Amino acid sequence: MYFVEADPCVRPVWHQHLWLFKACVNHVYQLSKGAVGMNIDIIFRIAGIGILISVLSIVLKQAKKEEQAEMLTLAGVVVVLIIVVQLMNQLFTVVRSVFNL
Repeated sequence: MYFVEADPCVRPVWHQHLWLFKACVNHVYQLSKGAVGMNIDIIFRIAGIGILISVLSIVLKQAKKEEQAEMLTLAGVVVVLIIVVQLMNQLFTVVRSVFNL
């Protein structure tokens, strides 16, 4: 399927959106060089929490303490959700600064 423009001097709308997207990505990249950027340490921290919780849960289930294993799993999920909410707060702060809201 071909896209035919009526006037070759008029830029397509998607080109204008692409320029805005590039400007936003560049701005976010500049902000990420500072204190706002996301580190890879956060991903490793979440993965470490998941591995630790799963190992401890397996140990508790082997010891016939299923209720404590479920509570431990729930506590791990809550801790990871708190970390994710903090990251989302940082993301919304960056979006607000990009669009000057």
